[in-house]
Amino acid sequence: MIMFRQLSRCIAGVFRLWWTVDRIRISPSAGRLRALTVGDCVQIRDGIYTVVDRQVPADRSCRTVQYSLTDLRKQAAVLIVTSSINEGSATGELRAEGTAITVFDDDVVMMKQAMVSR
Repeated sequence: MIMFRQLSRCIAGVFRLWWTVDRIRISPSAGRLRALTVGDCVQIRDGIYTVVDRQVPADRSCRTVQYSLTDLRKQAAVLIVTSSINEGSATGELRAEGTAITVFDDDVVMMKQAMVSR
């Protein structure tokens, strides 16, 4: 019985330490812009795009990824994503048809290939 109490106190102490420690909390959508791969179909704001190329600079200290995209009309677009060290998220700039709009992680919706091909 004494061993059970000691074990319970030890487990409670570990749990208390874990509960009170500051943990890094990141939104599930954080990093969605950097995780795109070739062939992914995504909805960015009002447009549906397919990733046709992904370029990461050889310099690993650079926090930029460039994607080449095509929309349903086969018009080309470029998405340039820059990561923030402090916030753990990324922002991007979508350049299509002579315009540039700012894109955030929450603006990207991953789509299934079957939905796009209909």
